Amino acid sequence: MNIVFTYLKAHLAKDTTAAVDLADYHPSFKNLSFARKILNIKLTTAECNFCYKEKDKELNINKAIKYKKLLGKLAGIEQRKTYQDKDIRHKGFETLKKFHYEFSKRNMDFSNYELSDVDLSSYFLEGSKFTNSDLSGTKIKANDADFSNAKLDDAQIKFKNIKYMDRACVGGKIIDDPAKKAILNTLRSIDDKYSDIKINLVKELIKAVHYWDKNYVNVQHIDSFLDYIFSKEYYLEDKEIRDSVKSLLDQLTITNNNKKHIALKHVSLYLDIISKFFNDQEQDDFLLKNNKKFINLMAVALYHKELDIQEKSRTLYDKYLKLERVRSFYEKHKTVNDEKVDWDNKDANNIIIINENKTMVTSYNELNKMLFADIKKADTQWNSFFLYINEKRQEVNKINNGVLFNDDFKIFKENYSVFALTEKFNKLASKFGDYAEKFYSAFVGNPIQFEDKLSDIHNNENVKIYSVLDELIDRQKSNLFMTSLKNEHYQQICDIFELNGLADSEKSNYLLCLAIIFVKYASNDVFGIGNVSPLSLKLYAYALVRKANELNKNLMGNHYYEFISDLLTNGHETTGLFFQMRAYGEQYCGSVFNKMIPPQWR
Repeated sequence: MNIVFTYLKAHLAKDTTAAVDLADYHPSFKNLSFARKILNIKLTTAECNFCYKEKDKELNINKAIKYKKLLGKLAGIEQRKTYQDKDIRHKGFETLKKFHYEFSKRNMDFSNYELSDVDLSSYFLEGSKFTNSDLSGTKIKANDADFSNAKLDDAQIKFKNIKYMDRACVGGKIIDDPAKKAILNTLRSIDDKYSDIKINLVKELIKAVHYWDKNYVNVQHIDSFLDYIFSKEYYLEDKEIRDSVKSLLDQLTITNNNKKHIALKHVSLYLDIISKFFNDQEQDDFLLKNNKKFINLMAVALYHKELDIQEKSRTLYDKYLKLERVRSFYEKHKTVNDEKVDWDNKDANNIIIINENKTMVTSYNELNKMLFADIKKADTQWNSFFLYINEKRQEVNKINNGVLFNDDFKIFKENYSVFALTEKFNKLASKFGDYAEKFYSAFVGNPIQFEDKLSDIHNNENVKIYSVLDELIDRQKSNLFMTSLKNEHYQQICDIFELNGLADSEKSNYLLCLAIIFVKYASNDVFGIGNVSPLSLKLYAYALVRKANELNKNLMGNHYYEFISDLLTNGHETTGLFFQMRAYGEQYCGSVFNKMIPPQWR
C-alpha cells in the first residue's frame, strides 16, 4: 500500500475506504477519529437520501451498506489494535473494553458509568443511554441519546453533523413523537438545571433549521419545535433564541392580498412572545418603530373567533395606546376615550397607525379592507381614514395616495399596488367598448362564462370585436404582419399607465407585459375555446409586441420573431406561449413585470 497516496486520498478526496485503510495501517487516535467522522457523515447523508429522496434510491442503499461494513471494519481495528488514548485509557480496562465492544453496534448502554472528563466527541454514540452516568466535563456529540439523571456539570454536549443533514431529514428528527428517535426526546432527557447546555443545543437546532437556503423545514414538523421551545421559559429569555423564534413566526404569519387566515397556534405564540418575553425596548420597537407586523397581527387577532387570542391581542393593543407617542396623539385628538377602546363597534375609528410625523386613524373594518383587499369585490375606497401630518389633519381629497401607501404606510403597499393596477387596467378596458366589463372582470380573476368566450367563426360577435379593435390598431387583412398600434391608442396607453417621460427602453417593458396579459386573454383559460385562440386578441397582443420591439430592439432580440410567429399562426392556442412570454418578462422586465401582471397570473 502506498501510504502517501492513501493519506492524500483519505484527506483530500474524503475517500472512506482510504480513511479506514489509513487507520488500519497506523491506528492512532487521530486516524481512527478521522475515519469514523467521515463514515458517520456519509452514512447519515446516504440514509437520509434513501428515506426522503426517490432519485438514486438503490445507489443510496448500496452506499449505506458499504459505509456500515467499513464501520464494522473500523470497530474491529479499534478492538484489535492498542493505541494511546489518554482520554479513555485512564478510565480503566472495563470502560475501554466496553467502548471497543460497543462500537460494533448502535444503541450503546453506558448507564451508571463514571465517564467524567472524557472526550467522546469523535465517537458514534447514536441511540446511547447515559442514564445515571457521571459525564462531568465530558464532550459528547449525538442527536439521539438519553441523559436521564446524568451528571452534566461542565459537560459539552452537541448535536452531531445536524447542519449537514438533508432538510427533510432535519424536519423528521424534530417531530415530537416519543416512539421515534427525535431530537426533542434527547433535549427532554437533560435535567432543567443544565439549562445552559439545553439552550446551546436549541441554538444548534435553530441554525440547522435555517441552514437550507434560509428556508424552514416543513410547517407540520416545526410546530413540535415551537411547542417545545415555548414549554421552557429559559429558552425565550435568551435573546438569540427569542429573535430566531420571532423570525420563524414572521414567516409563518405572512398574509398576502386577500388571504387573512393564519394558523391559530402561530397567532397565539406570536402574541405570547411579544407580550411575555420581549423587554420594554423590544416591545416599543415592535409596537411603534417597526410596527408593520404589529398592525397586521392586530388586524388578524383583535376580533378573532378564539376569545383567548382576542384577549391577548387587545391587551397588547392597550399597551400600544399607552406608549408616549401614541398617548399624546389621542389625548390631543380624542380618538378614543379614557385610554380604552370600545371593541363593540368595528366601524369606530379605534385604529391608530403612526409613521414618523404621519398618523393614520381608521376603523377595524377599513383596516381589514385595505390589508386584505379582495379586488373582485371592489369594496375598498382607500379614503376611509383620517391623516395627520405633524398632528395637523389633512384634507382627504388633497392626499397623494400613491406616496402615502407606497412610501409612508408600506403595510398597505402590496394591496394598494394591486388596486392601482386594476384601476389603470379598467381605464384601458374602457377603450374596448362593450367588452370593457368582460375584460376587466377577467383581469381581476373572475372566471369567464362559455357564452362570453370569443372565436374566429364569422358571426355578429366576430364582426363586433373587430369593429372595436379597428379603433385601436391598424390591420391589413392581406398582410397581418403589418398590424400596428394606432398612435392615438399608444398615447392613451402612455397616459393610463403613466409612461410619459420614461425612456423608450422602459416603455417597451410595459408594452411587453401588457402584451403578455392579452396573450393570456387569448388562451383557452380565458377567452379562447378548445385548441383555438381568437385571432382578434392575438392581433392586439401582436401590435403591442411590435411596438415594444420598435422602442427597444434589445428587449426581445431574436425571441421577438418567435413570439410574433406564434401569435400570427392560424389556430395556434396561446397557453404555451403565455408561459414562455411570462417567464421571459419576469426575467427581463424587472420590477415592471410585478407592476403590470395581476397576482393570480404571476
